Amino acid sequence: MFCNTATTPNDYSAVPVSVTFEAGSGSGESSLCIVIQIIDDADFEGDETLIVVLAIFGGFPIGQTIVTIEDNDG
Repeated sequence: MFCNTATTPNDYSAVPVSVTFEAGSGSGESSLCIVIQIIDDADFEGDETLIVVLAIFGGFPIGQTIVTIEDNDG
């Protein structure tokens, strides 16, 4: 089981991101990229995780993914 072990602002920058998919079935758009700024430090913490949630306007979650920040110290 995964949980949020990474914290902001120590491990990543938490800036809400809005993405908009083009309307209509003919657009062919099925994915968009977002950038999450990882904060590097000298602390040995092991790998940490954060959960990125995709929600429709109004906050109803429709999907999520788990991001692993691999520790590069030690």
